[in-house]
Amino acid sequence: MHFGKQIHIHLPDGTATGLKRAEISNWNGQAIAFPRSRLSELGSWSELKQPGVYFLIATAQRDAVGDRGTVYIGEAENVFTRLTTHAAKKDFWNEAIAFTSKDDRLTKAHVKFLEAKAIALSKEAGRYKSENQTSPTLPSLPRADCDSMDEFLYYVRLLLGTLGHNLLEELMPKSSRALDPGAGKATVAFSLKYKGLKTEGHMTDEGFVVLAGSQMSPEETESVGEGIQKQRERAIKEGAIKQGGTVWTLEKNMLFSSTSTAASFLAGASQNGRTAWSTQSGQTFKEWEELGRPNKS
Repeated sequence: MHFGKQIHIHLPDGTATGLKRAEISNWNGQAIAFPRSRLSELGSWSELKQPGVYFLIATAQRDAVGDRGTVYIGEAENVFTRLTTHAAKKDFWNEAIAFTSKDDRLTKAHVKFLEAKAIALSKEAGRYKSENQTSPTLPSLPRADCDSMDEFLYYVRLLLGTLGHNLLEELMPKSSRALDPGAGKATVAFSLKYKGLKTEGHMTDEGFVVLAGSQMSPEETESVGEGIQKQRERAIKEGAIKQGGTVWTLEKNMLFSSTSTAASFLAGASQNGRTAWSTQSGQTFKEWEELGRPNKS
């Protein structure tokens, strides 16, 4: 079952781009988010002078089509000291978000557990390119501590998303493809009507997700547009597309800003996604949307 959450975000200098401290009601954790240029100002913050897990982030470039951004995930007994070291040795990041405890209950073993799980989730989600060269193994913790850290990580994921980085979230959670009693809704599967391609797409809160295994045309027409061409080139370079034969196949789920972008990407030709995608019952995306987006197709 899903419950509403109340999040408090404090802006110490009153600016949206500066330092942020975020917390969730009835949770003993806290997030400190800041641009790299403001790190020196945090030397007096006790919130960072303790064990925690942190995320060094290079946000996606707006002019780079399909850029996913980059992340490095780490842990430390003194987060501020470790971040200062990274500032001297790691050049890629421009933003950081650190998570520590408000009651000083996180230990070295706890934050190593959080680090290992966060790295695994980040690589599985595939939203950001990972700067972590290795995947650490989970440390041995008492069963109760494992449960506590899994709960802590749930709130880490929630605050990361609230602060603009859904880097630990799957593009298409498996539970979203079937009726979720907690959420009370299921997503509707759409297929693309283009040259017999076998595809499956779903509308989510973030955009339109095309599932791994969907087919795409290797050909590109003049109508496809430079933006789609670059997006296809990037996907090939990153191993997101299995090439060969008369059709290519997506190797992982992919998120698109609109149904038309998704359809044009797969077809290699300009497409109107509102009419190109349809449900199993034959409704076009346009018709489905005009009916109020009913749960069932």
